[in-house]
Amino acid sequence: MPAFSLNHIAVCITCTLLATSAYGQTVQSALPVIQQAKQLPADFASHLFNVPLAVRVELNSSYLGDALLVLTEDDKVQLLSFTDAYNSPYTDSERSFWQQELSNKVALGPCTGCKESWLALDYSLSDSRLSILTPDVEQQNTTQKYQSLPEGGSSGVIIQNQLNLMNIENSASSSYYHLEAVASTGNWTHHSGAQISKSGVAGNNTYYGVSQLYSQRELQGYSVRAGYFANDPQGLSLRPGRGSGGENMLGLMLSSSDTLVTDQQYPSTVPLYVTADRPAIVEIYRNGFLINSQQVAAGLQAIDTKVLPGGIYEVQLRVVQDGQLISESRAMIYKASNWGDSSEPLRYNLFAGRQTQLFNSTESAFEGELTAGATLNYLLNASTVVGLGTQYIDNAIQLGGSVDHSLSDRSKLLANYYHSQGKGYGLDTQLIYGFDSGNLVLSQQYSKNTQNKIAVSQQTTALSWQQRISASQSASLRLSHQAHRGTGADISWQYNHKFMDTDSTWRFSAFNRPALSDQTQKRNTGIELSLNINFGQQSSQFYGALGNRTSRDGSKENTAELGWRKQIEHSSIKSIGLSSNFDSYGVGLNSYAAIQNQYLNSDLYMSRSSFDGKFSSGLNLTSTVVANADGLAASSTS
Repeated sequence: MPAFSLNHIAVCITCTLLATSAYGQTVQSALPVIQQAKQLPADFASHLFNVPLAVRVELNSSYLGDALLVLTEDDKVQLLSFTDAYNSPYTDSERSFWQQELSNKVALGPCTGCKESWLALDYSLSDSRLSILTPDVEQQNTTQKYQSLPEGGSSGVIIQNQLNLMNIENSASSSYYHLEAVASTGNWTHHSGAQISKSGVAGNNTYYGVSQLYSQRELQGYSVRAGYFANDPQGLSLRPGRGSGGENMLGLMLSSSDTLVTDQQYPSTVPLYVTADRPAIVEIYRNGFLINSQQVAAGLQAIDTKVLPGGIYEVQLRVVQDGQLISESRAMIYKASNWGDSSEPLRYNLFAGRQTQLFNSTESAFEGELTAGATLNYLLNASTVVGLGTQYIDNAIQLGGSVDHSLSDRSKLLANYYHSQGKGYGLDTQLIYGFDSGNLVLSQQYSKNTQNKIAVSQQTTALSWQQRISASQSASLRLSHQAHRGTGADISWQYNHKFMDTDSTWRFSAFNRPALSDQTQKRNTGIELSLNINFGQQSSQFYGALGNRTSRDGSKENTAELGWRKQIEHSSIKSIGLSSNFDSYGVGLNSYAAIQNQYLNSDLYMSRSSFDGKFSSGLNLTSTVVANADGLAASSTS
């Protein structure tokens, strides 16, 4: 008992001495216990090791309980027992778990080769505190994960309209109208859509039909859909290619859903932590730029990574205490792109029903046939998502698989494979490599159609390179090769500078591509030099271009273009433009206007072809109407 009392006295004196000596400390604050003890008189330090000490134990910065433990000079700790746990948010079973985990001597500091129960252990002599940090430190959230829907639900309807018209002189006009409505009754939403189109190009055909007619209920973590809809996967970041899909069906669908999640910010898969002797500030830098700073309390503290950008990237952590830098380290952020909560690695989509075309001018070749399928996404780790998909459609089985692997926050590898019974298979791959001054994209597409007696394969390979040369110059290069057609190359250079005291852009481009059509075997080659002059953000913009290219008949022709654009504020007419182009066939004219007001958003254009002198015109219009028991409103935004 006297020894135990002496330890209490030693700990009290330790608190006083280290609290005063910690001020101005400029070294890493997570000092080994033996080094912390060296700051004490030898008589007191000798009573710190290999004897029971009364300490406060914290789990993820929350009070776990008071306990007795033993420190050793080789920087290890052994938890003997808990003595009190008044007002602790943790249960007795959790304390029993940690007493068992730390019943044998374990090393302080980061977890290296130890159990996965904790990330790090830290002991501070200044306040007699043992801190335990676990991998799920940022997953512990006392707030409600999902939003609660109102008991009585809601009611109302949103109607979106889309109209597209096009007319060519002495030719049949084309038109398209699409209506989509979303209504709610209670906690169900009801979706409906219809469309009608007339093609003036493909035999003047008219098509009409219902595109969707279903009801959906959002629940905690998933959604249920019933009715008439396309069988495209919902709520997934990867959609494995299946050869075909999007066929309308009458049936049911069950999908993962984050719609009701309260907080859409998620932490890094691997938590970050720092230690400080006193309250401090941690600065987080990415590529030399400060992206966030946070206050941290004394001791072992986790950093809030929810507020950091998504992706996989390196950050620099600087702990500033009392205005002085006391520690500096590097760490990796692992936040999977296009993925929410990493604690829920599985996403799914299941459907079943019968193929049909509801109130449609055309009929499905497999009308009434059974269709079913499943698509799964799984987060293997913070950098890799895999997807698997299968469906039975058109009386055949289709399979697909995909991989999304992030090499860094700016680089990734994508692969997608599909196989359709009796129809063929295909493979798409894409490598995206980003660097400080640009990016490189390599892609390849391969498909083989086995429906005919003679199998037909297609293969396309492309390489794109974007390079920022300086603050005012950039360049790009694209190389492509398509089987049975040949190789093409495009290169461009852009230079921004002041011209006549205005912002101006010079652009030079050159290309060498396969022939425009089978009618001529001559390759499509050309060059162009253009100048764009912008007289202020709210004023006019003039542009012009000179070039040489291959014409429609395969001969070479000189080209020129002059144009004017203007952005308009505080008006329903948002922008207008006029341009003319000159080539070996004659003069072409183009004009357009963009209109937006409270009720609709539209753009219209008119042009004259230099080839045959025919005029063409078009109109695109969208509008949204919202209605409920309180009234009616219209908007130009969708």
